[in-house]
Amino acid sequence: MRHRELLRRFRRGEAGQAIVEFAVILPVFLLMVLGMIDLARAWNAKQVITDAAREGARWGVVREPPVDAAFINGVIANALNSAGFDATQATITLTPADAAGARGSVFSVNVQYPYTFEFMGIFMSLVGGNTIQLESQIAMREE
Repeated sequence: MRHRELLRRFRRGEAGQAIVEFAVILPVFLLMVLGMIDLARAWNAKQVITDAAREGARWGVVREPPVDAAFINGVIANALNSAGFDATQATITLTPADAAGARGSVFSVNVQYPYTFEFMGIFMSLVGGNTIQLESQIAMREE
């Protein structure tokens, strides 16, 4: 008789319901939070790459022609390294203005950098890879 009363009480009790609901929701919640953190880190990396490209383009239009490509590459690499990125992984493409450096000619810098997702990489590798190519192109006019 005691056994039946105990089973009846457990069936009617709701004490474990909250724990079960929490156990179901916690992995989904953690996945969302870690995904937001990973996307924020990727957005920050994109901003760093854009700032590095902008700095290289600025030096490209301020310097006297002909533009020293090694110097501009060094400026971009320094900007990436100072932000904690490995500049050797970046692909930097310079499109200098015309040789005379005439007013209105355009100097363009393109920086590409591979970004690897940390938290979401496991899930992204299932659908095609956990690395994306971030790219920023900045064009400035000679003044």
